[in-house]
Amino acid sequence: MEARRTIRRAAALAVWVATTVAAGRARGETLVVAEPVAAAELRDEAAATALLCRVALHTPQRLVTPLPELKRALGLTTGGPAALTVTVTDTLPLLSVLSADRLLLWKLATTSEGLLASGVIYGLDGKPLGRVSARAPRGAVVELARALATSVATLAPGPLAAVPDFGVAELAPLTAGQAALLEEDEPRAARALQWLPPTVVTRLPLAHDLLRQTARSTRVPAELRARLLSLAGDSETALRLADQTLATSPDNLAMRAARIRALTAAGRLADAQHDLASLPPAQVRTPALAVAGAELAIARKEPSAAVDALLTPVLEAPNADPKEVMALVAASSPKAVGAEVQAMTLAAAQHMAETEAALAGGEQYLMTGVAMQAVAGGRPDQVRTAAGVLRPQDLSDTQMNLVQARIEAMKMVDDPALKEVEGKIQERKTSGEQIRAQVAAKAARVPSPLARQLLEVLRQFDTLYHPYVATLTVSDLEGSGSPFYSPFVPLAPKLRAGLAEAASLWPYELPAALVPGAIPIADGADETTLREAASTLGGDALLLCRIRVTGLLPQTVVDLALFDPARGVVEKVTTVLPGLGLHLVETADWVWSAAIVFVLSLVIWGLAIYFRGTVEVRVHYQTDSHDELFTIELSRTPETPELGDQEAYRERLQGMPSGQTGRKAWGTGRLTRFRRVPRGKWYVSLYGVYQMGKRWVVVNDSPIEIEVHARKASEVLFDLQHREAEFQVIVYDGRTPVSGARVWVDGNVQSAAVTDAGGNALVKVSHGYRILHVTAKGVTIQRPYHVIKTKRHEMMINLELERRRDSVARALEDQQEDPPGG
Repeated sequence: MEARRTIRRAAALAVWVATTVAAGRARGETLVVAEPVAAAELRDEAAATALLCRVALHTPQRLVTPLPELKRALGLTTGGPAALTVTVTDTLPLLSVLSADRLLLWKLATTSEGLLASGVIYGLDGKPLGRVSARAPRGAVVELARALATSVATLAPGPLAAVPDFGVAELAPLTAGQAALLEEDEPRAARALQWLPPTVVTRLPLAHDLLRQTARSTRVPAELRARLLSLAGDSETALRLADQTLATSPDNLAMRAARIRALTAAGRLADAQHDLASLPPAQVRTPALAVAGAELAIARKEPSAAVDALLTPVLEAPNADPKEVMALVAASSPKAVGAEVQAMTLAAAQHMAETEAALAGGEQYLMTGVAMQAVAGGRPDQVRTAAGVLRPQDLSDTQMNLVQARIEAMKMVDDPALKEVEGKIQERKTSGEQIRAQVAAKAARVPSPLARQLLEVLRQFDTLYHPYVATLTVSDLEGSGSPFYSPFVPLAPKLRAGLAEAASLWPYELPAALVPGAIPIADGADETTLREAASTLGGDALLLCRIRVTGLLPQTVVDLALFDPARGVVEKVTTVLPGLGLHLVETADWVWSAAIVFVLSLVIWGLAIYFRGTVEVRVHYQTDSHDELFTIELSRTPETPELGDQEAYRERLQGMPSGQTGRKAWGTGRLTRFRRVPRGKWYVSLYGVYQMGKRWVVVNDSPIEIEVHARKASEVLFDLQHREAEFQVIVYDGRTPVSGARVWVDGNVQSAAVTDAGGNALVKVSHGYRILHVTAKGVTIQRPYHVIKTKRHEMMINLELERRRDSVARALEDQQEDPPGG
């Protein structure tokens, strides 16, 4: 048995595919618009929006697949109940079966601004082509349908048909009847469609189709079928059906009423009046015939009193059902019925509103229609009552303008009973203006560089192409920050704003809500934690972000995690973005403190430099010297630096390169500069060795005193070419060295050198003609010397020999003074 059912299903599917493919080739491009996913409280607005969107998209160049065909195709492709719930996995089989070019899966949700329609268009290969979205205030189904159709047309090209201005309440009978027909419940569909407003039937071809389709069902009572045919404008068929029924059931008063209403709709008023007059008065007073007679009286433009005389007994009868009368009043002009009937039907509408009896099915139109007639009638007490019945979200733009105009015309703007409805109407209009302004601004806006970069990152998330993800919430992932030494800190709010902007761009066009101050979610959180966060923060999907700074350039590492609560799926992406280029970082607070300290240091350093000078030390070498190994030191004190051991010094400097510190230079050349020397008195010392021929000459002179001036150069010259020669004087007395002998040059007796225990004294003699003085043991010796070269000289002074010379000299002098014989 199961095998037979499978074979029959496969055969039916093959026939369906062949038929649909052939039809698709014969026609233009086809588009499948699935029923939207919506919450229960949005059921009426979702159905109305879907219906009007199909109306806008259905043109000869782009045919929209009818819902019955969609339902049948789903039953064949899924192998289960023929439901209208379309999943992502159904897209490719459904497109193949229907031979369609595009498929729209979408969702209707509410935001703080109103309604949001968001979905995905799928192509022939079952892959998403892009997202579509539209926004409008609550109840503005026409505006929402037009905007959604415009968005769909960007991915399913073709012109758009005109969409008439209807409210949710006016379309409620049509959407309720359509839903019942898709469930193959024709009687329920007939009960809803009988309340269709004539304006909807006139302006929407779909209404004609549904009325005729329902009227063909034998499961619907004959009198109701005749009524539906009359509404569809097929009065002749309605009359034939009535005559056939009355031929077998002449006492069927409901069918006689339907026949009279069919004659009235066909304009055969005389025939309708004849049928009504042929009935006994008692039958004319039955509810169905009374309503038929009232409709005929309105068509014949009889006074409202005559209409009220027929309808009042119907409304006053115990357990009366006022719906037929309410439908007649809602479809007539305000002056067609009297104040009494209007008040009674308005009271019935008020009762419906209080008991929510009209919030389901086609009866919703009756409540709104009667209230609108009361407003149009202009009776203040009835206008106040109608204000409590009307819901602005059920009205069309035309109806809202009418309500506002009547309130202003009656000078009831400040009436407390009308404040609420007038405020809600104005709120809806203001919200619409704001949404249109936002859409225009978005179209003219140039995306920021950050949003363009992040848009490429978001393309890696498959969840963003899920048709039933209509809103996105952006929050923080734990771990954003930078190392303590980094001069930059990341800007998580900037990243969140960039992600929200990127999500709002094509091909996603997802409104994203930012949640500042939310507790960051730990990385690696389990599904339960993520679901709780998504439930708390809101949105169809939760996008978590973390930003970290690396390097000094700096680069920012961005970690993203996208959680889809409906499927329990988490997607993760990590990318690196330039922090400075995209303004994702700012300077850390400590940098400014460090900068202030640095600037102050520069100022102090600059001031110190400003009040410092330069010392230039020049050294004039001996003409025939070589291998100079000198050290120059600056000191605040006049002490001469110690050269130390000559050999050790020479080895140390020969083994190291020349260099300089702030106050000392070694391995110097002919010119050495000491910069940034504080002003004041300084002592410059030159010491070291150099080679003259095969002999090493030691230089360890006393320092030269200089005065350093701010921003000026002070010059010091060490002239080794014209420096003093060293004279080593050795004083003996006979063979005994004389200690304590004094030795000086020229008249510089105050700087006389004193011989040591070995009789040695070292004096320096400058170039030129000089006289060396030696005095010891009462003997003073003077020796002239012409110093030409800077070399060490040795001078032997023997006091005993000097005495002898002195004695001989004296003797010679005496002989000259006393000649012989004198």
